[in-house]
Amino acid sequence: MTFLSKAGLHSEGEKIIRSSDWLISFANQNPVLRFAVLGDDNTPHVTPLWFVFDGYAFYMATDQHRKSGKVTKKVEYIKKNNKVALVIDTYNPTNLDEVQGVMVQGTAHLVQEDSESRYAVKLLKIKYREYREKYSDWLEGKDPRLQPIIIKVIPSKYIGWSEEGPWQ
Repeated sequence: MTFLSKAGLHSEGEKIIRSSDWLISFANQNPVLRFAVLGDDNTPHVTPLWFVFDGYAFYMATDQHRKSGKVTKKVEYIKKNNKVALVIDTYNPTNLDEVQGVMVQGTAHLVQEDSESRYAVKLLKIKYREYREKYSDWLEGKDPRLQPIIIKVIPSKYIGWSEEGPWQ
């Protein structure tokens, strides 16, 4: 059974963590996160991704080649093991007191439902001008070569750091 929350569609029993307003703001002010998943032979695979966070789930887009069906490595690895980690951080090299960030551990899901895909696409287009202009056709599934795949990460744990020290 699925249900609709502020974050879109979720499976029954899925743990949903409501985030602080600070975390929502911090995450969405940063343009890139690092996405980590275990690859072949349990080797870490880390890639930078554009993302959006609605307070319950993180959404990212990647692609699949329409003709070959070939997907990115991160999608391949999510299908084998959906436990992932994300890092969002900021650094000021001239003032280390301004260092802050958050590591998120959770489960990744490849979004299958059209309504949730539309929800994620809408949020990504609000955040990124490039998704509204340059990559709009791709993100909306209109590119003849590439098909978008929306990745959703449901957080199970947050670990943050700032000048005040670590927090969970």
